[in-house]
Amino acid sequence: MAQQINLYSPILMAPRRYFSAVAMLQALAVFLVVLLALCAWVLTSGAALRRELQGAQAAQASERERLTQALAAQPVASGAALDQELAAARQTLATRRALLDELSRGRLPQGRSHAAMLDMLARTVPATVWLNEIRLNEGRLELSGKTLQPEALREWLAQLAQQPMTADRHLAAMKLERVEADAASGGAAAAPVWAFQLVSQTPTSALNDAPGAQGKP
Repeated sequence: MAQQINLYSPILMAPRRYFSAVAMLQALAVFLVVLLALCAWVLTSGAALRRELQGAQAAQASERERLTQALAAQPVASGAALDQELAAARQTLATRRALLDELSRGRLPQGRSHAAMLDMLARTVPATVWLNEIRLNEGRLELSGKTLQPEALREWLAQLAQQPMTADRHLAAMKLERVEADAASGGAAAAPVWAFQLVSQTPTSALNDAPGAQGKP
């Protein structure tokens, strides 16, 4: 009976030696090639960096020399020239201060603006008093409106005299007269309406002296 032998069987083949001398030499050769390439790259990069450093140093030296020459060519200011510059600077400062004073002239101080005045009037006006017109011109304050209770004006004037914004204005009633009854209040039973005008800086006029202020309808 014929027999067959498989010569390619792993048992019959020579074993592979991964750490043989030849394999070690090949790996060492590859490592040396990579190391030489890395060294060459490092040397090339170092040379390029040295060239850039030398160029930067040369540019810095050139700039320093140019600056030195410019400073040497700059004329030295004498005492008279410095005095003239100082006088010109002081004159400019004085001119700007005068301009600032001119721009600030007529400016209302803090807390005494028109908005603050309107806010104060809105907070203090009685419920039976309503304002139709408010005029504030060069320190003169004029309030015009109507009221259902003339005595409420006296209390309001006393309250305004205690306010910082109106204490020095000496508000007084220049006009207090009865007008037609408000038709919206209910026809014949409508409450009478009094028109008034309060003006500041009028020491001769007062609410007690206004016509119709003493009696009620």
